[in-house]
Amino acid sequence: MSWLDWQRPDWVPGNRVELLENGEAFFPAVFGAIARAEREVLIETFILFEDKVGLQLHEALIAAARRGAQVDITIDDWGSPDLSERFLGSLREAGRGIFMLTKGGHTQIGFLEELAAASGRPVVIAALLHNSTNPDGVFQDLENIRSANERGRKLVGAISCCPLAMDFTLHSPYVFEGLESWRPALPLKGEAFKAKLRERAFRDNLREEIARPAHFRLFNGQWHQVHVIESRRRGYEQRSIAELARAAGKDALDFMLDLALEEDLDTVFSALLLNSDEDAVGRMLRHPCSLVSLSDAGAHLTFFNDAGFGLHLLGHWVRELGALTLAEAAWRLTGQPAQLFGVKERGALMRGYHADLLLFDPTTVNRSPKRRVHDLPGGHPRLTTSPIGVHGVWVNGVRIGGERALSGRLLRQFLV
Repeated sequence: MSWLDWQRPDWVPGNRVELLENGEAFFPAVFGAIARAEREVLIETFILFEDKVGLQLHEALIAAARRGAQVDITIDDWGSPDLSERFLGSLREAGRGIFMLTKGGHTQIGFLEELAAASGRPVVIAALLHNSTNPDGVFQDLENIRSANERGRKLVGAISCCPLAMDFTLHSPYVFEGLESWRPALPLKGEAFKAKLRERAFRDNLREEIARPAHFRLFNGQWHQVHVIESRRRGYEQRSIAELARAAGKDALDFMLDLALEEDLDTVFSALLLNSDEDAVGRMLRHPCSLVSLSDAGAHLTFFNDAGFGLHLLGHWVRELGALTLAEAAWRLTGQPAQLFGVKERGALMRGYHADLLLFDPTTVNRSPKRRVHDLPGGHPRLTTSPIGVHGVWVNGVRIGGERALSGRLLRQFLV
């Protein structure tokens, strides 16, 4: 869909967007909108604290729910830590809703079990990915989830069937920004940033930190899994940093930084970060407490795109590896999430259910290799992938297709 398509007045009628530039404008507008809401309130926020504003927001949402509006709020565990049972108890009072949060290295399954107990609601835990620095960690989490389920707490681990590979440039070096030794570079821009990348002490600190064992870290020095994707030197493309550095007789970190600096930081790299051990990922897929998901829904579409994870599950894990049967994979993608989220009359082919169907060829189904397109505002890039072996999609018994096709009524009513 092009940028102009998003602005079509008939795409989703009746909406209005208002840009609020600061808290003085934002909070009065939000509280006013909640007070006027008659049918539903949808809020998504990275940060929610139990300060004066947070408590006021909480009270406004409870008031809206009590007068009959449906209230849906999505928060991020990283930006909204340590919410009390007062916040959680409102879900028990309402008797509906699901927690979904990203589990950081500091977050324990025991704490999430307490959330489930306090709220009486299911807790979906993301993102459980296999990490070579702590190879047993994800399985310990899944077993802890199983134990919590046996105690009557409903928890499930959101896993991915895809390797986590991220495209990046040093204009936005997401792969390294979580390193303590990268922090001196974070506030810098332009020539000051480039000067920091050239500093010997800065590079030595990076090397030393990457070499140290860590409980969880995105990048752990696997230079053979970092490839050049786009470079002014075409002969470098699709080759690993380890291979190129070895040929040049240089340290891998030095080679990557030097190449990026020579190309004004425009060099595009791809790093395979997590879920690279297929034996481990196969075990995760077969675990009864895992939910196959985590497309990331376009949130980081300049870095990676796993929107085709379902097709990857059917093509790679079912047909090519035989890790699941076709029936098991179909249930993982349809019946299991419908059951978990309480989506009524969907997730199975049954009389009286909505006829939501995907027609595919099991001998060819898959997703295409990722590719970069430049269709964001200002011609900026994003990653995309295309379906392979898919021959039709039906929603409510009606075949849909094309970029402008809508997929039916937006689901707002759930059983949980």
